[in-house]
Amino acid sequence: MVKEKDIQQDETATKEDHIISFLKVDKLLKRSHAMELLLRNDDIIVALNGLVFRGTQKLLNEKLKDKDDNLKVLTIHRKDIFFNIKVEGPLGIKLIEVSSEEATELLKKTSKYLEKNHDFTNFFEYEVYKGKKNY
Repeated sequence: MVKEKDIQQDETATKEDHIISFLKVDKLLKRSHAMELLLRNDDIIVALNGLVFRGTQKLLNEKLKDKDDNLKVLTIHRKDIFFNIKVEGPLGIKLIEVSSEEATELLKKTSKYLEKNHDFTNFFEYEVYKGKKNY
């Protein structure tokens, strides 16, 4: 027999699971901010401004729109490599949540990475070009 208390605990657990997920790029849209930043499908957003970020796409967009925070740096995990990109506003793409098993392992790796790389004050901006350069 299922008690009302058990149902509430299950709902709470579901909400917590929802909150602890990382976001993965599911679909890039042409002319989106993410496309300009050279993000790819399956890139995972693991941190914002040097702090682990686990939440919904709506929450991420709100934080990226925040006018009070001038520096917005996303830490991305791609094929066992971490890198940081400066972002100016929402990404304009579809994101999905990472599975809880993948999220657990990724959290450990991300925490270890952020311990070493947490100072974003000395960031330099670079432009990346695709294709061949004519000399």
